Amino acid sequence: MKRNFWTLVWLLVVGWPAIYGQTIPIEGVVLDSITRQPLPGATVVVRPAERGTTTDGGGRFTLSVPVLPQRLSISYVGYGPVELELNERPADPLLIVLRPEATELEQVVVSPDNQPLPLSDGDEYVVVDFALTGERMVVLEYYGVFKGYQLTLIDEWGRRQGVVALGHTVKGEKSLYKSCQGNVFLLVQEKAIRLQHDGHLLTIADTIHQTVFDKLVRPCVAANEEYTYYEFEFVNGLVREYRWHDKASLQSGVFRVVASEDQLANFSGDMGLMYRGSTISNIGDISADENFRIRRLQAERDFLVNVFYKPELPVFLWSVGDRLWLFNHPQGYLEQYDWEGQFEDRRPIDYGQERRWRKELYHDEQTGAFYLAFHHPDGIRWERLDPFTGERQPAGVLPAAQPERLQLSGGIVYFLEFDHWKKKKVLKRWR
Repeated sequence: MKRNFWTLVWLLVVGWPAIYGQTIPIEGVVLDSITRQPLPGATVVVRPAERGTTTDGGGRFTLSVPVLPQRLSISYVGYGPVELELNERPADPLLIVLRPEATELEQVVVSPDNQPLPLSDGDEYVVVDFALTGERMVVLEYYGVFKGYQLTLIDEWGRRQGVVALGHTVKGEKSLYKSCQGNVFLLVQEKAIRLQHDGHLLTIADTIHQTVFDKLVRPCVAANEEYTYYEFEFVNGLVREYRWHDKASLQSGVFRVVASEDQLANFSGDMGLMYRGSTISNIGDISADENFRIRRLQAERDFLVNVFYKPELPVFLWSVGDRLWLFNHPQGYLEQYDWEGQFEDRRPIDYGQERRWRKELYHDEQTGAFYLAFHHPDGIRWERLDPFTGERQPAGVLPAAQPERLQLSGGIVYFLEFDHWKKKKVLKRWR
């Protein structure tokens, strides 16, 4: 009897952790209710166990609870939260859908307590420059004397998704550019580095001479090239293809050429004047007929530039529908033209008491909206501008002291601001 008693005690001591230390696994996937796409980075918390996790790139999550019932809370920025009661272990992985909140992305709205938020407010780095690319951004950072420079891919919520270390090989003036096709270039030390990303991985695609960059990429950033962009294929040290697109005529062309960087750097401006849709295997292989059409295209393009772009005036040109609009900041008017350059209408903009402040015009590529920014001592006052009527609607005040590199995307303003407490520039966002 005594032996049986101690045997039972020993079994209880050994088996107690196995019985009461068991956990119940909970698995599931979080999706967008409209697109049915997974939501990576969603927060999943169970209470009262107070355990949590975040979803992976496929929207999946796994966590364990010691006992049931539990309450499962799922949340994601920009979506309404969801709570589920778990009274028993699910037989299959949970399928959870979140609905986007009814926010007005086309408006820049601010409340008294809506202050700019830092995207990646670490103490160990200094932001040098950034460029938006879709819903993400590429940030050039400096990490001190030991690590040097690096390029970081950051999503719209400030999460780091990819890093390319550059070390101390980067010298001279550094700037990030976004081409008209959304490619991001780092221009440094007479070189242009083209970057590519798949949403999570950032890599260096090509490196070209700055002279090549100036001919093939930089023109699309200038105001007089608003309706034209260039793209090229750079393979094994040779430029193989030079693509061109004219927004005005909705025509495209391909100029095929095999040239080194040095050869390309010596090309004249006529290189960009290829015949629409033509395929030229060699620069010298141009027939008289093709040459005539190229010259005609040059004349059309010069006409558009001379009509709409005046370098001596602070003007802004863009296209809306089948019309061209010319915005003159100091004189306060909008002019409307057709694609042939014929003047159609002029609409004045009454600045009122805002006339004396510095003005800038921003175009939100994601929403298609246009905003006027008035630089006041107490911050930047944003107003949405209707290009068809010239009417302005208040859209909030950005309470930032001397912000730099303002960029607008998806109703969110991104900018650099000097943090006097930390003695460095910090990348911030404001909606």
